[in-house]
Amino acid sequence: MSRNSRRDFLRAGAASLACGGFSTLFPQIGLIPTALAGTPQPGYKALVCLFLSGGNDAWNLLLPGNVAAHGRYVAARNGLHNTSSNLGGLAFPHHSGSGFINGQTLPASLSIAGGQYGLNPFAPELKTLYDQGRLAFVNNMGTLIAPVTRANYNNFRPPQLYSHNDQTRLWQIGSGSSTSVTRGWGGMVAGYTAQIPTLSGLPPTITLSGQNRFLIGTTPSSQSFVPFSLSTSSSTPATQISNYPPPTASQSSNRAEAQRRAALEELLNAASPQAFTNDFRDTLDRSISLAEEVLNPAISAIDTNDPVNTPFAAISSDSLATRLRQIARVIKVSTDNTLANPINANRQVFYVSLGGWDTHSDQINGLNSASGHARLIERVSQAVAAFYQAMVNIGRASDVTLFSASEFGRTLNSNGDGSDHAWGSLQFAVGGAVNGGMYGRYPEIVLNNSLTGTTSVNATQGECFSRGQFLPTTAVDQFAATLARWMGVSNSDLPVLFPNIDNFTLGGHPNANPASTPTFANFSRIIPGMMNGVV
Repeated sequence: MSRNSRRDFLRAGAASLACGGFSTLFPQIGLIPTALAGTPQPGYKALVCLFLSGGNDAWNLLLPGNVAAHGRYVAARNGLHNTSSNLGGLAFPHHSGSGFINGQTLPASLSIAGGQYGLNPFAPELKTLYDQGRLAFVNNMGTLIAPVTRANYNNFRPPQLYSHNDQTRLWQIGSGSSTSVTRGWGGMVAGYTAQIPTLSGLPPTITLSGQNRFLIGTTPSSQSFVPFSLSTSSSTPATQISNYPPPTASQSSNRAEAQRRAALEELLNAASPQAFTNDFRDTLDRSISLAEEVLNPAISAIDTNDPVNTPFAAISSDSLATRLRQIARVIKVSTDNTLANPINANRQVFYVSLGGWDTHSDQINGLNSASGHARLIERVSQAVAAFYQAMVNIGRASDVTLFSASEFGRTLNSNGDGSDHAWGSLQFAVGGAVNGGMYGRYPEIVLNNSLTGTTSVNATQGECFSRGQFLPTTAVDQFAATLARWMGVSNSDLPVLFPNIDNFTLGGHPNANPASTPTFANFSRIIPGMMNGVV
């Protein structure tokens, strides 16, 4: 890139600063002065966060398989959904087919774990992954300050418990105490484990769904960075200089333009203690050349029939699938040392979201509808399975873990047409390093379950309120810490990333023992056994 081109690019970048495009154009500025500030881990690993935005009704993703327990589930969910007589019912038939009436009720669930559970019939690909031992469900998870029961819940409830925005923030920052924290646990994991590439300048946190708190991180020396934004384009996924042509001669003399450029140069000066030294200038040159000289050429060179693309062929028009396919491509090129400008990444954290899960109405929507909760599950099942197969195809299945997240669960009972905001839910993790199976405690699907109340059906598995709002028995912090440890974060650094983590260890909090909170699944920093090598 010529020096004049750099000047033009900086001028165009200054104009973009005023319209909010700076973090997309210069996502790696904050990384430049601290390229080796973390503790780089050997090899390559990546996390992919799939955020189901709106609050997924996970109790219709994983159903009880025991006949008696399934009967209680049907009662709690206002009966089997029936297109002619019970449109407000939310329950699926048992995996044996009991109660299924062709054309009138939902399909029967899919048997997994020897019939102990039923999986949503629209997720056969997830069943295959579970049967292969590559998918783990973590039951009744949620944002927590400390282990809780119904008896002490008011003293330890997270702030703004049923608010979409607040619970999303708590999920993304890995702490149930305050929504004001500005960094996310995904970014912190990257900051503590990633070798920031000095040649390509590609940040270790990458988003396919816009800017978000989850990927904002800091290094151990407290230098912050923001995620790099990509599109799903197969030729130019990253913004390049040609997208921002220099202003005309008349524009360059405009006072507002001069002020914007001055603001950018002030920001660039602030990004380094030795502003515009030769080393910083050269690193900046490499960074702003990232799109057109490194990433875009590498992505565009991938053949349509490449094994990283082929698993997505049948679902190529689905927006979630195209974003996961782009993540798969980035992983492929990030680990390819034969490229002319290799990225040489050792750790990456990705984020993609899918909306539509706030199902207050039309949750079932009929068997043949293109929308509704069942069809969202179908899209997730197909896209996640394709992504895992792409990782198998490029030899990275054991190096990449995809996991789901959602701000909260939903009420068990119907509001007449759908479900409402609740608390505890379940999530899944998929990958070659995942020890498939069930983790945490799967609760009895009944309303108003309590250790001490009039309804007490195996209540030590989990309590809930009158509409089936479950109190979590596993903390988001524990799930996140397990994945962080797998990525290489040291056990001693976990409290830095997750300030409440020791509230969940035995004796670490007044509630953290079986006598005080018999419902809680594991009094430990991590979920034991879920990930290979994490103890």
